[in-house]
Amino acid sequence: MKFKILAEILLRKWIEPRREMILTDLFLSFLALVFLVLVAFLIYVNCKSQQSLDAYAQDCELITENQPMIAHRCNCSSFIICTVNPPVLMSCPAGLHFNQKIQVCDYKLSAKCVPETGCPPS
Repeated sequence: MKFKILAEILLRKWIEPRREMILTDLFLSFLALVFLVLVAFLIYVNCKSQQSLDAYAQDCELITENQPMIAHRCNCSSFIICTVNPPVLMSCPAGLHFNQKIQVCDYKLSAKCVPETGCPPS
């Protein structure tokens, strides 16, 4: 019986007046956790894409003034912009391939892109 009375006093004197503060703290903790997970994911994605770009960055030495972009070696629907440092990997809209000759995303037949053999599966 004393425990029940003590619990009721605790509830009325301490928990009830602080309910909004407790809920706010829990909500803020949840938001902080979501933010940290999002940041970790973005760092992971950025590092992974940077590693794949490093493998193709040497090709940027082959660019000319009229052709500042190069086709991705393994993925015809991607290309690398070499005029910025670090190079930026871009994707063509669905169904299009990068046309190295005219430097635009184009129909597959016009682009005539042939990916290199021995590329890792995407």
